[in-house]
Amino acid sequence: MNHGQLICPFTDIKVDKRNHADSYLYEIPVGEKTLKVMLPSNFSSWKAMPFFKDNRHIFAGLFLNGQIVDFDDNYPGITVNRLEEVLLQGQFPKTNQEKYDNLFFQLYGMQGYDGQPVAFYDVEDVTNPFNYKKLFFKTPGELLFYTKSLEFDNLILCDHSRTKDSPIFYLDDYSITFKGLSYAVRLENEGSKSKSCFIAMSFGKEMGPIRAAIKEACIATGYSPVVIDEVHFESDTTINDAIIANLRKSRFCIADFTEQKMGVYFESGFALGQGKQVIYSVRKDWADRSHFDTNHFPHIRYNDPEELKQALINKIRAWIR
Repeated sequence: MNHGQLICPFTDIKVDKRNHADSYLYEIPVGEKTLKVMLPSNFSSWKAMPFFKDNRHIFAGLFLNGQIVDFDDNYPGITVNRLEEVLLQGQFPKTNQEKYDNLFFQLYGMQGYDGQPVAFYDVEDVTNPFNYKKLFFKTPGELLFYTKSLEFDNLILCDHSRTKDSPIFYLDDYSITFKGLSYAVRLENEGSKSKSCFIAMSFGKEMGPIRAAIKEACIATGYSPVVIDEVHFESDTTINDAIIANLRKSRFCIADFTEQKMGVYFESGFALGQGKQVIYSVRKDWADRSHFDTNHFPHIRYNDPEELKQALINKIRAWIR
């Protein structure tokens, strides 16, 4: 039953709400999917919180990309703790270069074939893949600036127009240039859009089933698992150089702390320092032995390899985008 309306704190869209205990329920269509949201009744107080106010455009992007509420979730509650967690662990562009690359890769992915002209439409519509908030931009003008930068660098070709009463040029359609296609290949191979996942874990004799479960989770979600003792590298390359090179080329890292090997701490720390997502896991019988410098991160705690595999599949689908 409809109990009035509210303004979604992430998208600023007015939506119909339903009261539920001390919460509000509402839905927002995003493309062909729908986000089902439950907010606490005091959610309006978030606007006064510096961490929320200063990161509104990031929360909007995380929300519209299904990182605060998953598209498969049925009205999960959103709390301040959840927002703090997603701001720490969520995947979003953190630098100007990452904004540039993220936009380019979105444009590249919309092609049906190389060089196809693609219509670029209403950037303020949240059902639109080019929505400026979904792409983590603060305003439509910021999106236009980065689009024109891609055009200036000859990665895309654009057709522009403007309305009679506006001095601002709008993008009607675009196509990816040959230079842009080459740039996309480089992004796919260098890490930011890579389809590789680096696995940091113990190589102990009893770890075979856990290794298999992690690799199967990667493959099931479309990523190639990289385990350093399975990688061939030149004889004049040290193991540390090979680890660093493969970490740099990977999209994210899965770090399993079962058996508490120091190499896992180094590799996961290096990945984190590179701005990569790290998914932490540990078998429950080893969970209490984690060092203080990682035990504050959320870990997948599991009893057996199959439980780990399913939890990783869910985590990768929710966090790695």
